[in-house]
Amino acid sequence: MSKIEFKERFKEEIKTKSNVLIHSDLDAALSSTYLMNKEKHLKLKGVFDINCFNTTNKLYLTEEKLHKDEDVFVDLAVSQEGCMSIDHHMKFSYDAKDFNVNRLNPKTSNIRNDLNNFHSKCPLNTIILLLWVYGENLLETFNYKQRLLIYAADSVWENYKNYRDNFTTWCEYLGLEYILEELESIKPEEIEEVKKEIYIHKSGYVHFNYNVNEFYTEKTKISLQQYLDNVCEFMCWDSVDVPEFEWEYLFDKRSVSYETFDALDKRKLFVSAIPKKQRQIEVLMYDKRREIKKLHLVDAGHL
Repeated sequence: MSKIEFKERFKEEIKTKSNVLIHSDLDAALSSTYLMNKEKHLKLKGVFDINCFNTTNKLYLTEEKLHKDEDVFVDLAVSQEGCMSIDHHMKFSYDAKDFNVNRLNPKTSNIRNDLNNFHSKCPLNTIILLLWVYGENLLETFNYKQRLLIYAADSVWENYKNYRDNFTTWCEYLGLEYILEELESIKPEEIEEVKKEIYIHKSGYVHFNYNVNEFYTEKTKISLQQYLDNVCEFMCWDSVDVPEFEWEYLFDKRSVSYETFDALDKRKLFVSAIPKKQRQIEVLMYDKRREIKKLHLVDAGHL
């Protein structure tokens, strides 16, 4: 699959999807709101609440099931054949006939061995890849502060400074060389200032708050809806609606790698579901080591 074929295939297939599932960080917030602005028929269906400091993580959905034919995973690398996803967790190969080894669909599992190798994996983020897919020129489409927020997502500006050769290779391959000069001059305090303007904590993650039944950013008091509203206003995009999440799925992060953020995986990573009305009960189901007592959970079977 060539670069051009990749772009065209993505834009064709996204027309057949209805729902968006996202990760819980700034890159996902930018990527999903941009995509839902470009493709107005898409609606937010689920959020992966992935806490880097806990082994147990959760997926919140508006309905009980995932559907291959209807769902697209944004800023999530899904390896299950037939599932559509867009993300930057991929490796560049000069020898590959495809655009990259982590193709649009189906995915490959080869990325697992290269995830932490920043000398070869994609040093960009998902929002930049989406902008590339839709032919946006960052310097022409966005003002400087908006570009800073884009560079802040997944620390793209730091990747440039730390892995210049790999970063330059990717930019040359994708025709993004024009951002290199700007990245050279960015100061850390500029990045932190724009992040403060949308009221996000340094890491840019959001997590679920049981007390108010809503996603909140770390150490702040803004909801996921306000968080996405802030992103949209900052980027001059239309706002997107955050639905009420009725279903909650648990999975063990220790069994999840970046090529398998996958609720359709054969290993059944998502083994338990709790209807919304039982959510407070679930909070009490952790022992002192925070191990889930699955016996008390509602078995959802294979999603």
